[in-house]
Amino acid sequence: MANLTQSTLQAKAELFGGADKVPAQGLTLGIADVMAARHILLVANGVHKAEIIRRALEGPITPEVPASVLQLHPNLDILLDEAAAQ
Repeated sequence: MANLTQSTLQAKAELFGGADKVPAQGLTLGIADVMAARHILLVANGVHKAEIIRRALEGPITPEVPASVLQLHPNLDILLDEAAAQ
């Protein structure tokens, strides 16, 4: 378990119906844990995600973009809205 930062708590407040309802802690997974999953669903929305999605899925596999390793996963599904897919 990891304590969520104040900025994360504020960013997720709307999803949980108020800042006081956002869980204060979350699970953390390393890249090895993620890659060991049988199936990965990558979900992103909004134009502010478009560049990192492009770098993760179309750029080189690099530690600078940890999500780029998802290119190697045999069972990856990607769900993007139109803005994130730009």
